[in-house]
Amino acid sequence: MSGINERMLTRQLRDLEYHQIVSRKVYPEIPPRVEYTLTESGESLIPILDILEKWGRRHQMSRHDGNNEPTLSDTQNNSVKS
Repeated sequence: MSGINERMLTRQLRDLEYHQIVSRKVYPEIPPRVEYTLTESGESLIPILDILEKWGRRHQMSRHDGNNEPTLSDTQNNSVKS
């Protein structure tokens, strides 16, 4: 996997395991082998992640089309009057 070192990957996987998003199975082999699978809780996140992915793709395309939508920092500078 490119773009991440082994230490950071292990840290992220352990964090996901701690939050019960993935489960970890260690096989007593040489060399050692570990498998991670989504838990039921992790699988429940798939529809949410799909929606975020679609939003990201649309947002990325609109940026490339020259559409200058406001950024989060732009919206935070505007106050809402009630």
